Amino acid sequence: MTSKQLETEVEWTKEVADRLDRSNQSLTRENQRLKTQFSTKENDREFLVKQLVTVKKDNVSLQVEIDTLHQQLTLDNRNSSIVCRSLNQLTTESALSRFISKPSDLC
Repeated sequence: MTSKQLETEVEWTKEVADRLDRSNQSLTRENQRLKTQFSTKENDREFLVKQLVTVKKDNVSLQVEIDTLHQQLTLDNRNSSIVCRSLNQLTTESALSRFISKPSDLC
């Protein structure tokens, strides 16, 4: 090989090395960007999972409260019906009928 050929080959090798170095730098930056994006998404996911767990716990608690209130309302309605029936019976059978035109006015 002549010295000219060697110089040409060295120059070509330097160009290839420069291209590879630029490509490597670009890929390193892209890799860092993707790692940051991945970390951000993992943090977001962790936050959302915690929120979901909290919301599910709240839902269970609220459902228990709804059931309790529903039972209480049902019991109150039954008691109210008993009171209304008693009042209806009393108004028809007693002196209260003078003050209450219709028992349904009370219930």
